[in-house]
Amino acid sequence: MNNKLNNTHEDVLMPDKNIPVRAFYFEYYIPGGLFDLHWHEHFEITYVVEGAIDVECEGHLVRTGAGEIITVNPNELHCCSHIQVPLRLYCIIFNVELLKSGFLDISESRYMQSILRKEILFKNSLGQNEQLAGHIVKAVNEMKEEKSGYELAIKGNIMEILVILLRQYMVRVLTNSEFEMKIKNNSRINNVVDYINHHYMEDLTMEQIADVAYISKFYLCKIFKKTLDQTVMEYLHEVRICHAKELLKETDMSIGEVAFAVGFNDFSYFSRVYKRKTGVSPSKTKKQYKVHTTV
Repeated sequence: MNNKLNNTHEDVLMPDKNIPVRAFYFEYYIPGGLFDLHWHEHFEITYVVEGAIDVECEGHLVRTGAGEIITVNPNELHCCSHIQVPLRLYCIIFNVELLKSGFLDISESRYMQSILRKEILFKNSLGQNEQLAGHIVKAVNEMKEEKSGYELAIKGNIMEILVILLRQYMVRVLTNSEFEMKIKNNSRINNVVDYINHHYMEDLTMEQIADVAYISKFYLCKIFKKTLDQTVMEYLHEVRICHAKELLKETDMSIGEVAFAVGFNDFSYFSRVYKRKTGVSPSKTKKQYKVHTTV
């Protein structure tokens, strides 16, 4: 999976400008990764019908099999680390602004305002819930068929989904300061990831990387590890090894030249890191690819 080469913030494109919802059915038949590391301001809920999907969410692995449901809260960094095929799923991604009401009643003030401010956190792994799955499928079918009043039907099903989540799967409510800090840290990590992706070949230091986020290297290490469950240096090594693997396969560069090209100044250290990350040595990768291309 090549989740090391992109900016982590995603602008979710909505198929219908009149309703901020993506509701779709999806089939996939290629094992491996499915989507890259990213975050968005939208709420996401997925019902797996067949197969299985492993999602890393805020540094925690969430495994969801057939019949199970997974949610991703707004602003949570997540990626798909593995899937079991054939994979069939229903997914809804929506902007919580959809839930706004012009009248501030008790439900609006007690529940919807907290949801709109993205202060409420729900569990990521929901297990099996037939009622919840039913509303997800209905919303997807309404989006597909576009019958008269489908916008109302989609909104109604999303409301039903939120009621179930509030009653059964709410973790806690973030304070305003916690929410603001989460957004700020996401932006910092986004800048760091983007910087590493574009400067991995340079002789980077923690001080240089931390300067990009305008924070100390100690605080960067703390929030990076907490959010992505790996250190900044581990991430940098993964990016470098990802590029090194491609160079070994696609060019005639020597192993030493490859090591230098991706930012390693020590050939022996490069070889150790490469083998630890991939399970094979650089020379074996190069040899395997040559054998494959000459057969």
